[in-house]
Amino acid sequence: MSSANSTIQYNSLETNEIRLLLLLPGSGNEAICCELTTVKLQNEGYEKVPVYRALSNVWGKPQPTSQTYTSRAPFEVRSNLFEALKQLRYSYFSRYLWEM
Repeated sequence: MSSANSTIQYNSLETNEIRLLLLLPGSGNEAICCELTTVKLQNEGYEKVPVYRALSNVWGKPQPTSQTYTSRAPFEVRSNLFEALKQLRYSYFSRYLWEM
């Protein structure tokens, strides 16, 4: 997920890799917490690509940012993405998202 003032440093991706956001469980006005993970799209072993949903976060007019949290650092996202994450997260299960 892109950010206006992110302190997160990204490693380069291989040609067969994507970055997924693991949206951790929560509800209501609890903080949005997540983890970034890199996934290979073509695995040679038994490791499967997790089921994920695509989410576009570049829509609408530029808006103020809201804070989310990763395991590494606070992370600012546009308010429309923040509201989408609140609606997409489950109360008891994590889910994977991929930014388009």
